[in-house]
Amino acid sequence: MKRLITILITATFLGSTASVSHASEWDKAGKALTIIEGLRLVSGGQIDVVGGFGEAVTGHKYTNRTTSGYYQPEPVSYRPATRHRPYQQVVKHYHCDQQRVWVPEFRWIKKHVPEHEETHPKYGTVIVESHYIRVKEELGGHWEYHDNCR
Repeated sequence: MKRLITILITATFLGSTASVSHASEWDKAGKALTIIEGLRLVSGGQIDVVGGFGEAVTGHKYTNRTTSGYYQPEPVSYRPATRHRPYQQVVKHYHCDQQRVWVPEFRWIKKHVPEHEETHPKYGTVIVESHYIRVKEELGGHWEYHDNCR
């Protein structure tokens, strides 16, 4: 009997419409969100559209079954919990000096290769038609100074 009353209330709620001739877009959005939240409340959390979106976006499983009544994410863990060591202050002494490093600069140039013959192990003498190749050429460069800490 209780289930029949719940179904009738839900059907009445979903089936009833108000005059929407002057309704703004915010009114329509509010009605849609009210219907979605009403479905979640009536179904006892079995139909949860907002939680499904949250789970798809964040990767956390959302549920409405908490003591406080608010959504709380259940973390999805794929590794066992690790123990952390107590904090220890570590004092490191570094000796730093500057190192000079050459940084080359390149450009690609196009070179023409004329028609020529080559010998191939399977086909014997092969004629290679003229073509172009691109070759990386060093233009120069510059010096940079980097900190070398030990």
